[in-house]
Amino acid sequence: MKGLFHFYRFLKLCVLLGAVAMVSVAEAQNLKNNVIPKTDVNYGDLICGSNFSIADNDETTDKTHFTIPEVYVYMPTLASLNLNGIYSEGFSNWSNGGSTTAPKYAIMSNPQLLNASYPSITDGVNRLIVHTPQSQTEIATLTSAGHRAGTPVYFRMTVRELTGNSGTSKIAVKLNNYGVYQEISGGQTVEISKYIDNAANIASDEIELIIGKDNYNGGDNFVFAISDVVVMGELGGAIASSVSLGEDNRYGVDERISVNLLPMYQGKYIQWQISSNGTDWSNMDGYNAAEFDYSPGLGATFFRALVSESALDPVLVTSNTLMVSRFLACSPQGQYHVLFEDNFGKLASETARECRPYEVSNYTCKGTENTNVGDGDYVVVANPRYAGQDNRPIQEEADYWFRNIYDHTQGGAVGGEYGGMLLINGGSQLLVYAKTFTNPCNNTRVNFSAWFANADWERNRGESHDMDVVIVVLDENGIEIPGAEIRVTGTKAEGWKHGVVSFDTGTNSQFTIQIKNSGTGGGYDTLIDDVVVSTCSPDASLFAVDVVEDPENTVAVECGEEVTLEVDRTQIEQIFTSGAYYLWLTKDEGSEYAIDAANSGFDKYSCVFTVNGLSYHKVLIAESELSATDYFNGIVSPDICEIVAETNEETLLCDVVSISYTRSCNVISLTAESDDNVTWQRSVDGQTWVDMTETDKNITVNITEDSYFKASNEVSKDSTDIIPVQSIRLYANDLVNETISLGNSVTLETEVEGMTVSTYEWYKNDQLQSAQTGATYNVVDLYNKAIFKVEGNDCVSDELTINVEWPTAFMPYDNGTNKDFARGFTIQIHDRYGNKVAEGSDGWDGKCNGKMSMPGVYYYVVTLPDGDVKKGTIELVKKNK
Repeated sequence: MKGLFHFYRFLKLCVLLGAVAMVSVAEAQNLKNNVIPKTDVNYGDLICGSNFSIADNDETTDKTHFTIPEVYVYMPTLASLNLNGIYSEGFSNWSNGGSTTAPKYAIMSNPQLLNASYPSITDGVNRLIVHTPQSQTEIATLTSAGHRAGTPVYFRMTVRELTGNSGTSKIAVKLNNYGVYQEISGGQTVEISKYIDNAANIASDEIELIIGKDNYNGGDNFVFAISDVVVMGELGGAIASSVSLGEDNRYGVDERISVNLLPMYQGKYIQWQISSNGTDWSNMDGYNAAEFDYSPGLGATFFRALVSESALDPVLVTSNTLMVSRFLACSPQGQYHVLFEDNFGKLASETARECRPYEVSNYTCKGTENTNVGDGDYVVVANPRYAGQDNRPIQEEADYWFRNIYDHTQGGAVGGEYGGMLLINGGSQLLVYAKTFTNPCNNTRVNFSAWFANADWERNRGESHDMDVVIVVLDENGIEIPGAEIRVTGTKAEGWKHGVVSFDTGTNSQFTIQIKNSGTGGGYDTLIDDVVVSTCSPDASLFAVDVVEDPENTVAVECGEEVTLEVDRTQIEQIFTSGAYYLWLTKDEGSEYAIDAANSGFDKYSCVFTVNGLSYHKVLIAESELSATDYFNGIVSPDICEIVAETNEETLLCDVVSISYTRSCNVISLTAESDDNVTWQRSVDGQTWVDMTETDKNITVNITEDSYFKASNEVSKDSTDIIPVQSIRLYANDLVNETISLGNSVTLETEVEGMTVSTYEWYKNDQLQSAQTGATYNVVDLYNKAIFKVEGNDCVSDELTINVEWPTAFMPYDNGTNKDFARGFTIQIHDRYGNKVAEGSDGWDGKCNGKMSMPGVYYYVVTLPDGDVKKGTIELVKKNK
């Protein structure tokens, strides 16, 4: 089992710890750094080690006494050594090493320098030399960080008793509370070692190694020389990658490769290397960062990182090796052929069982109901819950060994049929399931797929493990195909998980699919279902070039825009190595797919479409036009090696925005026909647009000037023609300063904008005078100021005030219009002395009692038709002769 704890490459981290006591510089022998050689390669990486040297860079020290804080730690972030507080004195005046209650210590190579009766050791290895306490007491603790939690750990050390006293003592060593006890006699040398994989003792990323004296013959006076303390395991600072199951391992997808460096290596120079077999390495030029994205080739690719001070300096440390397996993603669409499948059938009841001796030869079938499927056993079940009942008729929930789950074929849920699945209770045999199939298609990509689940159950018995299985493929010679490997892990809280791997058949006549249990020992409980081997229809992805698509592969653009659709050939070119025929299919909404002959042809993987509505597109890819056409017409090829790939469906559409509006006078109601909300803009000249705050498809605005409106969605836009303000203007061309003379007439005219008026309503001082279709109005007999208004269609109106100017003089003999004053009005005329000159109902002709009055200024009083009285002066002007 230790041999399983193997890694591609190892990261050698050595910790040199210690404090040394010396009589003089001359006595400082064998105190150089002595890096512990890594000989136990089967146990993993050296997490920490100590030869207890304080010397650094091949130098010695002349210090004669050390306290605990002076213990030198070569890699302080990795490990540290602490002595029990009872060792308050160093070796000074060692004598016999101190008392059992106040023992002394020393860190040096040759213990005879402390006491002549001790043996002389000149191997150059430094030792922690301690006088043992009288009773069970801790001597020293070595702590280390950097272990990858959950992986096994191995430790070893050498202990030599120096006094040669009679009797036997015992050393107690605990690694994360896992105890090892070793008896040691006077003068004896022992090596203490242990491989530990107990889950509780390796769960942490920290390691605590305690060295102590057991309470065994405590009265004896022993002196121990402890050396070569080594802890090995898998480093937490190894390469960590985001490799995952299923499609994430498909060829052509970038992988994030990274190395997690322990603190002492951070910031140093990194050189990445790549290999196709894990043995022959080459530098990756330009790859010097702690992480990078990379798209590995088909099959297996290996990576590792070398760390040094600079590109020219020696390598300080080499990371472990990461293998990334890349395979073609086989699609459930298109034409492919199943070469072998096993869904483990159907059983008669939920508790029924079956055996599969041919596929599961290394395990014992427990086909009898109510028998326990223990470590190293298997059976086909409909529900694993009833495979470990401990033969009790009535079960409590905690008594069940396995989980309550149904087969993957029916979705892991209870159904009307009892679908079978293979239950493996992992034992010491790694090979769980094997299936050989013969006469595959030569030089064809084949896909192996299976579903797995952890059968474990929360229970109060036995040790629990996560599922950990590996799928490998062997060729006709029984040799594993590089890269045809996938690992599937799962906790008891997870459901069914997919494991899939593809490989090229080459010229092999047969292949064997193997499923192995990576977990060591018993208790690794695994469910397997829906094992399928088939030819591979490659994942053919159709996409729009340089255009944003939604998750449903829909491209929405502005109508009339061109869109390029293209087939991703990453997977295609690995299957159709000599080129392929691309059969384009197109349909509109409500129609069936038809062959787009104009765009089809060999290697025509790209096509340009003008979008003017809604259309659907996909492509069939085959070695020949006939193969693609037959598949389109539903003709299944009898050749099981013939492959037809089918892309996803790509939808092209343009969402046409169409604006309409209604108006009530100058209140405009705008409507945008669109599937989505729109963005509104407004302009007064049709060139400069201002964003509006409204986003609804229906809005109402009040315009005070001629306006344009535009609505846009993500792919289309539409704008209105100018929407004019509706208005009417009232004016008179013959007016000067909006005034007419008494007795004159004037014609009022209208100018209409933005509408057609069918009826004009004319008002004088708010009194309706006329309702007519004509756009003009004659004003006559106006004797006083008046306000005229015109209304058109009850929507627009305009007003005009006309003032009346009364004459200040007139000439009775004039033949023109000014020969009478105030004709048609009741009038009284007075001279300047108040004498009445004339009176009448039709104005004044300038006469008094039939005779023409003398020129001059006269006073008048006129009674208007509305009863008002107007008073003023009028000058009578004599006609020039």
